[in-house]
Amino acid sequence: MTCSPYWTMKIIGNAFLSHLNSLHPSLRFTHEKETNHSLPFLDVLVERRDSEFSTSVYRKPTFFRQYLCWNSFSSHKRKINLIGSLVQRAFMICSKGKLCPELDKILSILVENGYPENFIKSTIKRKLQQFNLNPVHTVKKCPVYLHIPWIGNVSMKFEKLITSAVKRCFFSVEPRVVFTTRQLLPATKKDVLPSHHQNSVIYQFVCHCNSRYVGRTSQRLEERIKQHIPKSITNTPTPHIRQSLHHPEKVKSPQQFHESAIGQHLLENA
Repeated sequence: MTCSPYWTMKIIGNAFLSHLNSLHPSLRFTHEKETNHSLPFLDVLVERRDSEFSTSVYRKPTFFRQYLCWNSFSSHKRKINLIGSLVQRAFMICSKGKLCPELDKILSILVENGYPENFIKSTIKRKLQQFNLNPVHTVKKCPVYLHIPWIGNVSMKFEKLITSAVKRCFFSVEPRVVFTTRQLLPATKKDVLPSHHQNSVIYQFVCHCNSRYVGRTSQRLEERIKQHIPKSITNTPTPHIRQSLHHPEKVKSPQQFHESAIGQHLLENA
């Protein structure tokens, strides 16, 4: 009985995954299996048909078909570049039979976002023509970017003036104006969680006798500290015991026994 190339590769893949996971106890590699002969990888959906593979643009299930709205207060150039970037991604990713359905999908999504259909089609056609042009081998000009705020027609007039002035004075420079807009919502950073409230951490206990203990816990650090320090010590109002909540110390009580190595050290060394 002979195995097909697909099943042979599957057996080899499973054996290789088992070999990787056996190299070290901390290694846990996973793999994703194909569904309906297709497997997503980043922005690419790879489909297997017999002995051939085809690729198309992959969108996550959480994609809500929303892009920059046509009526948004933004430069006309940005809206053109949005269409161009979507077309370029489709052209670079899609196989021969997948390009046209992807362009139709781009058209329908942008129409939902308020873009005129004729404007979308003309921009797509112009972008595809750029891909078919033969590259011209010449000296490239140095691109220089200028960021200016977008405030409507004033920004457009300023772009024309600065572009023409730069081209007249510097023949080797290619000016590129980038319009910027103010964020509707300010960028806020997430509050930093205090260290004693964090979990899955590596911690170190330092005793006043310079003994050290390094441990790892999946619990909250404050809960793990409570498990290390005996109640008889936390109830003892001595100065160096109070510091044990952060740098565990000790109280002499050799008759007692604690299940934690740190707790036992604290009990035996006052």
